[in-house]
Amino acid sequence: MNKKGKYKLLSYLVEDKLIIYNSFNKNKKFIGFSIFYFETLYSILTKLNFFLKKRYLNYYSIQLNLNNENFIVLCFEDYNVNKILSNYNLLYESLSNYDNSLVFLKEENLEKVFFKLADESLKYYIKFRESNDSLSISNEENSSYLNYFKIKLNSQSKKEFFINTFLNLVKNFNQYVSLIINFKVDRDNKIIFNPFSIELQKHGNNPQILYKEVNGFFNISILEKMFLKVKDIGFLLWRLPIENEFFYLFEYIETFNPDKRYISYDPIEFIIQIEDDLNKNEINYTKINNKILVLNQKILFILILKVEFKTIKNIIEKFYNKYTIILLIFNNIEYQKILKIKELNSLNKIKIISKEQFLQFNINILIDK
Repeated sequence: MNKKGKYKLLSYLVEDKLIIYNSFNKNKKFIGFSIFYFETLYSILTKLNFFLKKRYLNYYSIQLNLNNENFIVLCFEDYNVNKILSNYNLLYESLSNYDNSLVFLKEENLEKVFFKLADESLKYYIKFRESNDSLSISNEENSSYLNYFKIKLNSQSKKEFFINTFLNLVKNFNQYVSLIINFKVDRDNKIIFNPFSIELQKHGNNPQILYKEVNGFFNISILEKMFLKVKDIGFLLWRLPIENEFFYLFEYIETFNPDKRYISYDPIEFIIQIEDDLNKNEINYTKINNKILVLNQKILFILILKVEFKTIKNIIEKFYNKYTIILLIFNNIEYQKILKIKELNSLNKIKIISKEQFLQFNINILIDK
C-alpha cells in the first residue's frame, strides 16, 4: 500500500471524522481517512482535484454502490499528524461551504462504512484465503468470495454513458457490486484515475456471470478478472487498485460530467460554454469580445490561440496593475512556448493555464485562488 510505511489494518484511531493509522516501522508516517456521502458528483470532483494538485490530499476514491449510498474516501498522508488534521479541516470547511448536501461521517458510522466493501464488513471476518482467482472471507457463521475486476475504460467508445450503464447493468446479476474510482496526481502534476469493480459473491451466485454478461453487453472485454491475494485486503479497504493502469482525467471528462462536454477544438464554442458555466454558478462577468472576459471586475481571462511576445507584453502593460490575469493557451505547442518566457515567472498576478488543465477543473480554475 505504501512503500514508506507499514501499517496494521486493525490498529488505528478514530478521531471524530478521521480514521488515523500510524506506521509501525521507523518512518512513523501517519495516514488519515475521511468519508462523506454526496449527491452530485462532478462539481465535487473539480474541488477535490484542486486540492489534489495543491497536495492537500494524497488521493481520493469514489465508491458507487447499487443501493445509491455513494461516498468519497479522502486520504491524507504526512509525518506530522497535526498537518493531516489541518489539511482535513481546510477541505472540510471548503467542501461544506460549497455544497451543504455533503454528509461527513464520524466515529462509529465512519468506521462502519470504511470497513464495508460491496455490502459486507471485512472487519468481522477472521479468515482470508486465496481461492482460485478470488478471495475467500469467512468467520464462524458466514463465508463469501470477493472478486476484483479491472476496468479497461480505453476500450469503451461512449465514455459519457459508462458509469450509469455499468451500474444499471450489473444490478441485474448481483446486488453486491461496487464501482470504485481512485484519483491521484502523477509526477507531472496531472490528474489520473483508475476505475475498478469489487463483487461480493455469496453462495449460490455464478462466479462467471458478472463479467461475462457485462463484456457481452458492451461487446468488448471491458472487465478483466484479476487474481486477488490475501495481502490485497489492505488495498481494497483503502480503496486503492491492485494494478497500476491509470488514465488521464482530461481525456475522460465526459465520463464524469456527461451533461457538460467542452468542445475543445472550437475556441468560440469554448468561450460560450465557459459563459454558460459562469451563469449557472452566478459568477458576474463582462464579455469584452470572443476571447476576453472580465470576472467579478477583478480577473481578466484571455483565450490565446497563438503566443506572440509583443501581444503578451501589451496585455501586461495595459492590465497588470488593474486585474489578476489568467491566460488560457488553447494549443499545447503554444503553451509550451509561453512557459519558456522567463519574464512571466516573476509576475505573481499572471496565471498561465493550458486547455488540458482547464478541462480538469472547468471554471473552478478561474475562481479558486
